[in-house]
Order: sequence, then structure tokens, then C-alpha cells
Amino acid sequence: MSLFRRTLSTSSARLNSVITSGTLHHPIPPPSVANMVSAASSPGTTAPVTGAGRRRIGAIKGGILGFLAGTTLTLTLTYSHILDDYKMANTMAVGDVAALRSSIAALERVITSLEEDVKKK
Repeated sequence: MSLFRRTLSTSSARLNSVITSGTLHHPIPPPSVANMVSAASSPGTTAPVTGAGRRRIGAIKGGILGFLAGTTLTLTLTYSHILDDYKMANTMAVGDVAALRSSIAALERVITSLEEDVKKK
């Protein structure tokens, strides 16, 4: 039996024993809503502070720097890809123009030879 299955079966056995016995041990009792409301409404006392608190400014700067770094990397890769496509298309166009020039030159030679043949007759 693999370690994962053994751990899974042990965890499910513990869960079943807790469910069937009906006892669930909480190391810290959950706060009741009534205690929180009474503590907040009574004058002279302060309510317990809950929540994550104030965010650090470094997290915001890190998020902005991460966004800028990702955007810069993406733009750089996109630019290089577009530049490669442009170079390939330009090379193909120059090759097509050269092929067209050679075919025109061959056609001119054929036409001149036909004109010479007509003049001879």
C-alpha cells in the first residue's frame, strides 16, 4: 500500500471516529456573536480587532514592479516575433521580385528571337 493511500485511510478512520463519537475537541473555543456584540456596544471598552490589518506598501510596489516586468517581457517577445515575421516576409518578397525579373528577362529574349525570325522571313 502506498504512503498516500495509507495516510488517506488513517485520516478517514480518524474522521469517522470523531463523527461517530460526537466529540470534537476545539483547542480554542470559537467566539460567540453575542459576546462580540456586547463588547462592541458597551461604552469604555474596545471591540476586538479582527482582520488582516493594514497592508504593507512593499506589497503594492512589488505588485506594480511585477506587472511592469511581465508587461515588458511580453512586449519584448512580441516585438521580436513580429520583427522575425517582417524579416521573413521581406526576404520572400525580394526573392519573388528577383524571380519575376529573371522571368521577364527570359520572356524578352524569347520575344526578340521571335521578332528576328519574323524579320528573316
